[in-house]
Amino acid sequence: MGLFTWVVTWAITCLVLALLIYLWIPEKDPRKQKAAISRLNETIRENAYRQAAGQPQSERKDIPCQPTEGNYSPAASWRHDRTREFWARFVEPYRKVLEASGYLMRISTLLSILDQHGHCPSVVQVTGDREHEELGNVYGILSQVSLLDHSLNVAEKIVGGVIERKVKDPEMLVGKLLVTALGHDIGKIPGLTDSSQYSKGDHAYVSYLVLKNAILTDTFPQREEILKTVREHHYRVDEGLTGELRRADHMAREMEAEQLATRGQPVSELMAALASSHTPACRPGRVDQKPVSEPQKQGGQAPPLLNLDWLDLDEFIQFVEPHINVEDEGHFKAFSMNNGLVYLMLSLVSDTVVRLAQKHNHPEVLVGCETKEKKRSIEYTVKTMLAHKGFIPSFIGDGYSGARFALYDKNGKKLTAGIYMPVSAEAFKTPLAELEVKKNNCPFIKQIADVQPKTGSRAREKNG
Repeated sequence: MGLFTWVVTWAITCLVLALLIYLWIPEKDPRKQKAAISRLNETIRENAYRQAAGQPQSERKDIPCQPTEGNYSPAASWRHDRTREFWARFVEPYRKVLEASGYLMRISTLLSILDQHGHCPSVVQVTGDREHEELGNVYGILSQVSLLDHSLNVAEKIVGGVIERKVKDPEMLVGKLLVTALGHDIGKIPGLTDSSQYSKGDHAYVSYLVLKNAILTDTFPQREEILKTVREHHYRVDEGLTGELRRADHMAREMEAEQLATRGQPVSELMAALASSHTPACRPGRVDQKPVSEPQKQGGQAPPLLNLDWLDLDEFIQFVEPHINVEDEGHFKAFSMNNGLVYLMLSLVSDTVVRLAQKHNHPEVLVGCETKEKKRSIEYTVKTMLAHKGFIPSFIGDGYSGARFALYDKNGKKLTAGIYMPVSAEAFKTPLAELEVKKNNCPFIKQIADVQPKTGSRAREKNG
């Protein structure tokens, strides 16, 4: 080992130890605990700013890919017996595979964070948070379940489900499943959710940022799948890893409700809230569905992509944003929801591109722009560009510009239905909370309490 390599390794080791020391500070010193959260925030901000500026992430590895010692075990430093028991049951049996795949240190770091900071409630009382809006009436009951317990419950359910189904080589999936489950609600830690830098999204988005910028800092094959799942785990999606997480989350909540009932807690309202907040597609045993999409393919094929290399997506967003939550006698072109999505009418997308083509003198876009075929191509091209930026949820399948959604009020009454392109709220400059406030001036939009895709036999039955 050369001198340079030795120095770099030594520096990285020191930084890792510093981070873990911060994370393992006893709860009895609130100032130091706050400093630990601050350190995590600083790491997130630093990497986020570098990425936004097009600079490479810091060469230092706050969380290395693999433990440096074969006998590595953080259990002795944990305060909770359950954390140690979880490590013994769900990590140690797969230790060699997790170490070889680079997941062991990531899992131990998430467990350390939860062990020290997971005493907070497993639900957040934050306006605009998707889960809070769905389960707000039973917040007091669910707040008795700690974030640590809930995260471990979800992890146990998701791994247990794979083992029960006798999936071939389950040990190859455990690392991905554990990191996803343990990190999916990490954004509920108060020191993170209270920060103004996260005003563009709810706890799922905060969790996504923590994992992206502080835990999963290097590139590996399953990284994007994990990040996408965490960011979208409150979308009504039932396929892939997102579906697995949603089912495990739901089963964990049902188990927690049963445990609360044994303590004499009234849980009938909680069970009703859980049932209404999850579609039957998210119940155990359901066969995975295909991505939800509105059939807009022409002749069975996706609309042809146009050459819109000249289109600046930031300028496109700037033109679209003033239309969000703006209503004229019941007519609107875009609206936001507290699930972190903004729903754009496809006509708004194509009309905006035409305006920008006129502004920047691109007559090739204007030729035939009044035809249905040209509009579909414009819309599909923009959707593809936004998807490359990570702003289109995964349930919009390849080859489609959007999907047909039904809009419901708080009583479950259908208000209307339409075809929309859902775009992540973080694509826009205005924080989601501010967009939601604009609804107060929109009599129709402010009635929208739920948005559900119209697809499959159940959707036709419900929406027909």
